[in-house]
Amino acid sequence: MNKKLMAAAVLAALANVACAASVDYAVTGLSGTWAYGYTEWNGYDTLGNLDNASQVGNVNAMLHATYAYSAPNSATVNGIYNFPNGASIVFSTAGMTTFDSLTVLSSRSYSSGTSIQVDYSKDGGLTWLQALNTSTGALGWNDVGTGGSATETITMALGGVQGDELRFTANGSQIDLHTVSINGVSAVPEPSAMAMLVASLGLVGFAAKRRRQQ
Repeated sequence: MNKKLMAAAVLAALANVACAASVDYAVTGLSGTWAYGYTEWNGYDTLGNLDNASQVGNVNAMLHATYAYSAPNSATVNGIYNFPNGASIVFSTAGMTTFDSLTVLSSRSYSSGTSIQVDYSKDGGLTWLQALNTSTGALGWNDVGTGGSATETITMALGGVQGDELRFTANGSQIDLHTVSINGVSAVPEPSAMAMLVASLGLVGFAAKRRRQQ
């Protein structure tokens, strides 16, 4: 194995470790009273509201799931709705992460003046630093209609801040969230990426050993 090939193998493995991608997260906090239920907002009241820690697991499952339109009162629970002023949701990652962006799938966001703030924490939520403070209008967030099945994907750039939690807060007219993803670079590489790096380094070591023996 020549030097160029060895270098290429190591660089490819390192790129796979360091490249920004979807980062695993868990919903760990809710504040305010958020509606919880089906795609069409008038169906949510059969499930009540989110205002305590007991619903965090349900929200976590919904926001990780692939969105599927569901009419009121059907079996698919797929969104959280009607954020009141100051309501927030906390996303925690497994260790320090470089946050590139937060992407949400939304439906029926009624006011372009609704403010959106995203904060990050380096100490598990003890203190918060601001990463983004803007409005739905500035983000291109629109009212996508009242049919229920219409949605839009909004990506919020976070500038590569480093932390272990993100907090999304809304102030203004209702916003609906369905699928949510966090993009960035985790401080702990994915197992597959680390395996590739270890294998590549092993090849380099093996090749060097063969050269010494010749």
